[in-house]
Amino acid sequence: MIQPADPADLSLSMNRSARPPGSIAVTPRADPDRRPAVGTGAALDRAPALDALMLPFAEHRLNWPTDGRVLFLRARDGEALRSVQKPGWVAVQGFKPLHDALPDDLTRQAEPPADARFDVVLLLPPRQREESRAWLARALGAIAPGGVLVVAQSNNEGARTLQDDLARLCGPVQCESKHKCRVIWTRPDPAAIDAALLADWRALDAPRRIAAGYLSRPGLFSWDRIDAGSALLAAHLPSNLAGRVADLGAGYGYLSCELLRRCARVEALDLYEAEASALPLARANIEAVMAETGRRPTFAAYWQDVTAGLGQRYHAILSNPPFHLDRGDRPDLGLAFIRAAADALRPDGRLWLVANRHLPYEAMLDTRFGEWQVRAEGHGLQDHRGTEAETMKLLRMIANLGYGSRKEVMAMFREGRITEPDGEVLYSDDVRPHDIVRLDGEPLDPPQGMVLMLHKPTGVTCSTRDPGRVVYDLLPPRFRRRDPVLSCVGRLDRDTSGLLLFTDDGGLLHRIISPRAKVAKVYRATLGEDLRGDEAATFASGTLMLESEDTPLAPAKLHVLGPREALITVTEGRYHQIRRMFAAVGNHVVTLQRVAVGGLTLGELPVGEWRLLETVEREQVFAEP
Repeated sequence: MIQPADPADLSLSMNRSARPPGSIAVTPRADPDRRPAVGTGAALDRAPALDALMLPFAEHRLNWPTDGRVLFLRARDGEALRSVQKPGWVAVQGFKPLHDALPDDLTRQAEPPADARFDVVLLLPPRQREESRAWLARALGAIAPGGVLVVAQSNNEGARTLQDDLARLCGPVQCESKHKCRVIWTRPDPAAIDAALLADWRALDAPRRIAAGYLSRPGLFSWDRIDAGSALLAAHLPSNLAGRVADLGAGYGYLSCELLRRCARVEALDLYEAEASALPLARANIEAVMAETGRRPTFAAYWQDVTAGLGQRYHAILSNPPFHLDRGDRPDLGLAFIRAAADALRPDGRLWLVANRHLPYEAMLDTRFGEWQVRAEGHGLQDHRGTEAETMKLLRMIANLGYGSRKEVMAMFREGRITEPDGEVLYSDDVRPHDIVRLDGEPLDPPQGMVLMLHKPTGVTCSTRDPGRVVYDLLPPRFRRRDPVLSCVGRLDRDTSGLLLFTDDGGLLHRIISPRAKVAKVYRATLGEDLRGDEAATFASGTLMLESEDTPLAPAKLHVLGPREALITVTEGRYHQIRRMFAAVGNHVVTLQRVAVGGLTLGELPVGEWRLLETVEREQVFAEP
């Protein structure tokens, strides 16, 4: 059974398009209305880009090779493929559901063959530009002398840019538009290929270290930062998770790594991930954490479509399930993940899940689990991979800053309210650096990466929605509408006042709340009883146990200010920690105020007011108080 949660701790998180935070603990029960899992590949709609890809052959502009040597990169199934494909074609697809859906008489691979050359190379490139360019370079290297490269992409996913990229790489190309897509083909002349550019593009999706220290690569979910939802879930994992644990949709292994750091009693860990390119990275990241912690549970990583079921039983399952495929909203994927988890859990097992508030998961949880509770709240961040604010069209830039919907912002342009500093009117499709744009003569709010400090009053909840007053009521309304959203960095209880940080930088949020960072928080407490004199030694001992917990607190510092007043410095963030610490030594807290995070203090900021932080102030968070 799950641990009961204090009502004040129950909340749900939000995220616009990625995979959001809101930690849900559930225990399974039998499904009275058992249905097959929703297979990702089986549920795919027709792919217009695939139809466009075959168009030059259908119109006899190109011919299929007589020896059948065709390589199809990022292949996907469809009638357009089945009508022309022949045994011996090599189809490369690293996403397991799409891989499994391909015809059986194709030679199916997760990775391109290393040295083989083909007369025809087909490619359906991804949207992400760095990854797309890497695939173009890879495809070009697989063409036999005199062979042809054919690529296709939807117009709304960058087909024009794709055409320009291919021409830049290997010279003149041909193209045709149909099905709201563009198909481009070329017989590259080796003499026309830009060898330096080819080498550069081959390395664009290579594995690399991201700021948080994990090994990742372009093309993976939230590849260059820690997803805010995953970070929130990791921060709220109970330390007593034990036995055999699975991570569904593991990506490059972030959640599993944090699990190993926090939960010493895990005996076996299985990762399930549908994207083959993520698995070597996950293994490397897990091995690094094992070396760091000295813990070596049994470990396995499976290239598998979770929606098809797991076939094993677990004491606990973690998941940040997807709910998008390509550009489509697919809540059925998350539902299938929940169903698969329920089937794979032991009778006393628990699922720890992050979920977006708008997703229709409640009915499934009610059906498949004996009980479930929302255990934490946060805000997710939409991943804008490869899109810098400076290169956005102004309409999108200003809408993402929360000044209004795109329709509302378009009206601002028509009214001439958006200008340069000298008053020259700007247009919605203009591209301008963020810092020279003015709205009603005023500079715009900072772009993504904004950090602010609020002096939170008592009686206000760290939540997006609550029956009473919430912290977002103290900020400009547009801050709620920012994309990525502005998130609380940790939280303060309703009855606690003081320094509260907000940011839309997921990497920074993770750095601050991660237990590894050991960021110090300083609180001023007034007490109901006089201090005895032994509290400082007890708090500093590292042996103090709080009620209902099974691991002692990290050492904390106590600085006495008066008989009933003290400063307490902690490096953890357990539920009601300061109040429970004093309760453990026979006292109780009357008022509590957070006065510093690291070396950053409230200063003269009035109660209920906020201000933006300068870059140098952000680093103070990681300094000694």
